[in-house]
Amino acid sequence: MIKFLMKLPDWLLILLSRKKQIQMGKRILHAPFQFLLKLSENMITDWETITPDQFRAGYLEQSRISSGFPSAVKWKDHEVEVKDSTITVREYYSDSANNNSPALVYFHGGGWVIGDIETHHELTGLLCDKLEAKVFFPWIIDFLQKVNFLLHWGTVRKRLSG
Repeated sequence: MIKFLMKLPDWLLILLSRKKQIQMGKRILHAPFQFLLKLSENMITDWETITPDQFRAGYLEQSRISSGFPSAVKWKDHEVEVKDSTITVREYYSDSANNNSPALVYFHGGGWVIGDIETHHELTGLLCDKLEAKVFFPWIIDFLQKVNFLLHWGTVRKRLSG
């Protein structure tokens, strides 16, 4: 959908945004982004009454408007034991990846409140595809102390690559 939007004429996107083209100083906002901002405004509800579950559902819905998951990338979930609990880590890989391929650990920057392994599934798949690397995404780290596994990354990495 985004690729399609980027190909529409600027005049049409400005018209659909129902605003004069946004300009700050001599800088003009790219017309497709102005239209995407308008779409985002249409999705916003009353910030005073929205519940976290409603916001998460909207965020998940927004994350689905992308170019799609790369067909060459596969994934599998691992359960990594940490102290008295486990962390689910999704591993993304492709046929071009091997044991000597680079690896990337992707940490979602939203404080594990909004967004999760599903909202960032396509993004991490694209990272795997474009970087030709294995990508590991730890999912829902409930307690900050679970991040201790980073200190012991060598042993965790052996479990994941095994």
